[in-house]
Amino acid sequence: MLDGDQAALLERADALAHDAAADAEALDQVELAFHQALIGGTRNRALCSLTESIHAAVLTTRFWLARPEYRLQRAMPEHRAIFAAVLARDPAAARAAMAAHLATVESYITAHNGARAVGSSA
Repeated sequence: MLDGDQAALLERADALAHDAAADAEALDQVELAFHQALIGGTRNRALCSLTESIHAAVLTTRFWLARPEYRLQRAMPEHRAIFAAVLARDPAAARAAMAAHLATVESYITAHNGARAVGSSA
C-alpha cells in the first residue's frame, strides 16, 4: 500500500500534469513519477524493475510525443482514477480503472502503429 511519501508523489505528479500541458518532456517526467509511486507502493521489486524497463522502452519509441493532448485529455484523468481508487483502498475500482487505462493505451498504440504503417508505405 502507498505510504505518505508515495501518496504525496502521486499528488505532486497530478499537479505537475497541469503545468506540463504543452511540454512532452515534462509530461514524461510526470508520468514516470506517477508510475514509480504507484508501483513502488506494491513493495514488489520485480514489478518495480519491470515497470522501469517498460517505461524506458516507451520513452525510446517516443510514440506519444506528438500527441501531448492525448496524454492530458485521457491518460492523466485515467491516472487520477487509478490514484483515487488506490487511496480509497478499493481493489475493484482500482482494477476497473487500470483496465480502462490499459485499453486506452492499447488503442492509442494500435492507432499510432497503423498510422505509421500507412505513412511508411507511401
